[in-house]
Amino acid sequence: MTRPTRKLPSTLLTVRPCASSVRLAQPVRRPRGGWAPVRPLRAREPHRRGQGEETADDLPGVAWQRDPADGTLGDVPTLADTFRVLNDLEADGVVSAYAIGGAMAMLFWAEPTVTFDLDAFVLLPEQPDTTIISLEPIYTVLRARGFEVVAEHVRIHGTPVQFLVSPNALGDEAITTAARQELDGVPFRVIRPEYLCALWLQAGGAKRRERVELLHQAGVVDESKLAELLRRHRMEGA
Repeated sequence: MTRPTRKLPSTLLTVRPCASSVRLAQPVRRPRGGWAPVRPLRAREPHRRGQGEETADDLPGVAWQRDPADGTLGDVPTLADTFRVLNDLEADGVVSAYAIGGAMAMLFWAEPTVTFDLDAFVLLPEQPDTTIISLEPIYTVLRARGFEVVAEHVRIHGTPVQFLVSPNALGDEAITTAARQELDGVPFRVIRPEYLCALWLQAGGAKRRERVELLHQAGVVDESKLAELLRRHRMEGA
């Protein structure tokens, strides 16, 4: 079965704090004139773009900002910058492998969504005491690079990232078989739809089952492969 994939154009994908959550802006092309989406808006909050005032209705959830000096985009962090840091962690041996999962992964297989953070599922190098799994080596490296650790998240170029150690054999497989994608020239890996479905069904919960249904509706799930995964990991009744 040929799976349709979402090939993203040259975009700015921004995650910024708002009220109680973080909005992942819809992928948008960089408009003429050097404007770039940099933060979410409350409903109908006015913003300035070019001449005069406009409301946020033309691009919900996004404000526009231009460097007053030369009208260029300036240094606006995007998800690509976050992925670059994850790649560095793998290249430096801090993690053995990683893959994007959770609600953020939906962006690359189905429709964009609003999510609080980015889930990075990781495989860790062998640690001396295997009875205790620690993420401290990851936090130490990221702190040294100037990124803030807040509770279970690390804010990397404005994106709250939660590192999740693979919980079991299904998680290991999901990471090692992850699909390679690219954003603004930066490669990254995202968990495939069948594994996302299996992981969500394994974890349970109404919201996760809703995500499974959305992937089915998007037509990106290989049903036979999903059935084989559920059988092999003893989840036929999920």
